[in-house]
Amino acid sequence: MSVDPYAWHRSALAGNKPPLHTTPECGWFLRPIGKVGNERQFLPASVYWERQIDPETGEILGDDILRCEVGGVQCEPEEEWLWISKRPISEAEYMERIAALFRDHAEAS
Repeated sequence: MSVDPYAWHRSALAGNKPPLHTTPECGWFLRPIGKVGNERQFLPASVYWERQIDPETGEILGDDILRCEVGGVQCEPEEEWLWISKRPISEAEYMERIAALFRDHAEAS
């Protein structure tokens, strides 16, 4: 893991077009899922590092694990990266979209 795992994401949001490679980068994104009529549909996605820490001792239990969620569902980061990497969004927009997604799901149930 780099010193700042969100550096690539910040650069992309700033419009700097950081190099796109096959290794997923941490951040918040939109995952295209198709069209309804002429309107594209997206799910909020996030890529992050998860650190396993013993809650009693604070000891790190193992290596950090790269995680990815699309629409609140765990996915393989490498499989989603090329779908999401071109559509970075702010953390605030991600939080709004994920809240709306869960709210809409709860209302439909």
